[in-house]
Amino acid sequence: MSKGGKEMLLPREKQILELLYTGHKEYTTSQIANLLQRSSRTIKADIKKIKDELAGTGCIIYTKTGKGLWLEYSNEGKVYLDNLLLKDENASSFLPETRKYYIALELLRSDKYISMESISEKLFVSKGTIMNDVNKLISFFENFDLKLDKSVKYGMILKGTEFKKRIAEAYVLRKIVVYQGNEILEKLQPFFYNVQLKTIGMIIQNAEEQFDLVISDHSYINCILQFAVMVEHLHQGKSCQGVNTIDKIDNLEWDITKYIVQGIQNYFQIHISSEDENYVYINVVGLKYQNKRIYQNRSLESIRQISPQTFDGIVEIMREVDAVYGEGLSEDEELMISIFIHLNALFARLMNSIYIENPLKKTIKSDLAYEYEIATYISQLLTREHYCLLKEDDICDLALYVGASLKRKKANSLQLYPTVVIVCGSGMSTSQFIEAKIHLAFPNVIIKDTVPLLKTHELNKDDQDFVISTVPLQLEDIEVVVVSPMLGKSDMNRLTEMFEQSREKQSYHYGIYSQLVSHIKENICFFKCDCRSREEVITLLGTRLIMQKYVDEGFIVSVLKRENLAPTSIGDGFAIPHSFKGHIVKPGIGFMTLKKPIQWGEEKVQMILMIALDPKNKDSFRVIFGQLASLTKDVDKIQKILDANHYKEFLNAFK
Repeated sequence: MSKGGKEMLLPREKQILELLYTGHKEYTTSQIANLLQRSSRTIKADIKKIKDELAGTGCIIYTKTGKGLWLEYSNEGKVYLDNLLLKDENASSFLPETRKYYIALELLRSDKYISMESISEKLFVSKGTIMNDVNKLISFFENFDLKLDKSVKYGMILKGTEFKKRIAEAYVLRKIVVYQGNEILEKLQPFFYNVQLKTIGMIIQNAEEQFDLVISDHSYINCILQFAVMVEHLHQGKSCQGVNTIDKIDNLEWDITKYIVQGIQNYFQIHISSEDENYVYINVVGLKYQNKRIYQNRSLESIRQISPQTFDGIVEIMREVDAVYGEGLSEDEELMISIFIHLNALFARLMNSIYIENPLKKTIKSDLAYEYEIATYISQLLTREHYCLLKEDDICDLALYVGASLKRKKANSLQLYPTVVIVCGSGMSTSQFIEAKIHLAFPNVIIKDTVPLLKTHELNKDDQDFVISTVPLQLEDIEVVVVSPMLGKSDMNRLTEMFEQSREKQSYHYGIYSQLVSHIKENICFFKCDCRSREEVITLLGTRLIMQKYVDEGFIVSVLKRENLAPTSIGDGFAIPHSFKGHIVKPGIGFMTLKKPIQWGEEKVQMILMIALDPKNKDSFRVIFGQLASLTKDVDKIQKILDANHYKEFLNAFK
């Protein structure tokens, strides 16, 4: 058996291996069978074959009765898996949750009717499976103002403007190729025939140099995709229709647009019309970037001059937030400037249905539950003032800014010691959060700079002691430590060893969840319920809280309105439904476990904590959310809680 034999695994076997590699958790055979729509017997046979193939690669699949199976690997094994799975462009196409985007791409790129039979043959699945996936795509396309027409005789065709199709196509490609790191353009390139993505990237990088910009890596990739889709479509004779007429004003974004347009025309020998120029401009306005010339020596007053009305509106919103949560966010100048810059670009994207996903969404909702709650309230106020509905990804961006502000408050003065550079691919908000958290944990460390991935080649080995990167990265003669963007416990431990500094460890002992548990009373608990929907859960728990005088009669309606704004599922099987403000008579947390998980937004949920707390008591509120974030990662306790049949067993789970 050859080590690393790429062709020795069948497509379905690679599906299973990819699921274990990217899932980072235990799966039962039944769970895998359901996900891949195969029998448990087939999956068991596949697992045996995979185990044999992994021999000598540094990867091992472990199984344990009652726990399931999981994948562990050495550094050598990780290289093997990356080569086998992440460098295979079609690896993710086998997974049901990704397959629908391959179908969407077929529809977006065709001007003619397509039969379901032709798609099923191309993707090696049944016509019935394709029909189910297509039904899921109807609402997806509606988000982009596109309509899917079906004909019994001819098949399917997607109708809508060229502008909306381009925006949707770039989004779909990013859903297909989810890999983060240096090689992402190589993974996207096979989807294009008339354009080299590296050439588009070079044009954007030239614009960065010309206008002294720092573009976030995530936004950089999105922009490459948008412009590559444009070039590809222009080669097919599809000029942009459906873009609103834009008055050309003398501003930075138009200067950047004209520079990029000229570069694309020269390199690809195509003509870009005024409509397509507007398309480029809309994407430039929506970029997540910093301009050193404008913002390096920025002040509140100078930034306000960009758009006084918008800036003043944001200030008023943040003051309202402070009135509820008492965190003094409106007094943080760095936060106010950063949020204003971010929202200016966000409003432009939302107006044109340009969606940029936050790759940290699941982690943010789980680990920054308190910050996410504040961000959701900000989102509600923005919706009220600007009539723009923010998506969960946008709310997560705001949560990172809030988190950075709260961490800055606690950071101590710096003393000279190790010097580091942070490489961050998720934008200014994430880099600020990481910088603030490192300041807090290591107050004697100097953070020299934060740079995007594409700027790392400019780093000099003598200018810093270490590079801390949130994306896979190797640099010659420079020590790099790769961490998660949320800087988890293992990351912090590794940084502690790097800096050779002792850090006061947070001790986890009996009673770590004391404040959380103290609010969960027996008279507002349910165990192993048969509820089938979040509405049923909210009504049942809310009614119990009303009966026990924890909340008033308007609580349930308020909670449902909060859910409609953004689902309160936070990952790892948890949901925390609650109202924004008011309706609280006395503090308490309604608690429920379910016999079977139910769908709650994009997550599966089996444990619900209905929060009835006054956020004005910010110390208690923050502590409880912090303990909740810890609980979501405590696998042993979660299982004990789910096994509990009554309140006493629930309490015993915390001993």
